[in-house]
Amino acid sequence: MTARRLARALVVIGILTGVASGVGVPRGSSQTSGGGAHPLVGRWSGSWSGAHWSNNSGRYSLTIERVDGEKVFGQEEITGRSQSQIKVRGRLTGNTLTYGKTSLTIDGDEMRGTGPNFKITLTREK
Repeated sequence: MTARRLARALVVIGILTGVASGVGVPRGSSQTSGGGAHPLVGRWSGSWSGAHWSNNSGRYSLTIERVDGEKVFGQEEITGRSQSQIKVRGRLTGNTLTYGKTSLTIDGDEMRGTGPNFKITLTREK
């Protein structure tokens, strides 16, 4: 797969599956406008890299806007050979966020995981 095709695949995957993240939080916790901040709410930034092609990589950021029970809402931004910005929705189970074929594990201020053919590493921005 060429770098251009991988970049296109990342955009399509993001559009079709959405992205979000989470940490282990009791069921029923939420963040809404005017409410107290949920531990996940905020900006997470880092990078993505091709699992099979080391020369394919780019910046990846995730802004968590709201958490409602197991549902996480936000926006992702992926850059590399192309750029995309997509509204996202994910599911939080314990300290694992899943969406589509992607799974992220949350450990304090870090998230690590994999998507189809790429790895993701994120750190909470302070």
